[in-house]
Amino acid sequence: MKVVRVLGPVTVFALLAFVGCIYDPDAPCGKNQHFENDSCVCNPGMILDESSTHCIACGEHEFAGGTLCSCEEGYYRPVEDGPCVEVSDELGRECDPVANPCTVEPYTYCHVPDEGTPYCTQQNCTSNEMCGGRYGCEVRTSPTYCSLYPFGYGYPCTSDADCAGYEAKHCETFRSNVCLVDGCASPDVTCFGGSVCCDYGPLGVPLSLCVSPESLEDGKCPVNGTLLEE
Repeated sequence: MKVVRVLGPVTVFALLAFVGCIYDPDAPCGKNQHFENDSCVCNPGMILDESSTHCIACGEHEFAGGTLCSCEEGYYRPVEDGPCVEVSDELGRECDPVANPCTVEPYTYCHVPDEGTPYCTQQNCTSNEMCGGRYGCEVRTSPTYCSLYPFGYGYPCTSDADCAGYEAKHCETFRSNVCLVDGCASPDVTCFGGSVCCDYGPLGVPLSLCVSPESLEDGKCPVNGTLLEE
C-alpha cells in the first residue's frame, strides 16, 4: 500500500520561511549587488570574490574593471596580489640607449620602438599589473618588457562615446566595460603589450578585440569569442 506523508503546519511554515530567505521579489540580489540587464551584478567599485558568490570592494587606488580590480592611472602593482603603488616619473621618460640612458630602478631599459620616441621602461615583467599606467607586459619578446599601450586602452566606459577621444575607441560593454582596440582579426592590426585577439565575427558580431590575458577564462575568450593566434 502506498503511504502518503502529509506535512504538518509547523513543517510547512518552516519550508515557506526557508524559501522566503532564499528569494525576496523586492530584493532579488545579494549584499552589495543590484539588478541590471536581467541579472545580479556587483555594485560599482566591487568585484566577485574567488568563490564567485560575494561582492568585495577594490583596494586603494584601484577600480573595478569587469571581474578584476585594476590599478588606477598612475599606479601599478609591483608584486602580484600586492597593493597598487604610484608609478615613478621615470617610466615613459624619453631616452637614448647611449646618450640619455635610463638609470632609475626598475625602469632601466630604454626601449626603441619601430615607430615613435624611445622611452624608459622595465624588463622581465610577468603581468600587466607589474607595469602600470598605460603599459602592459609584452610577452612576445625575450626578455619581456613593459610596453606602451594605445591611449585609453583599459579605461572604464559605458559606451563608445566614452572612448571616442582615445586610440582604443571601442567600449566593450558585454563584460568588462573598458575601452579596447578593435580590428585585430585584420592583418593591419596587431595586439600589443601581451594582449591577445578575441574574434567575435563567427558569432555574427563584427568585432575582434585586443584583450588582456587576465580576461581569458580557462584560456578561452570571454562570451564565446574565438582566440586568434598572432
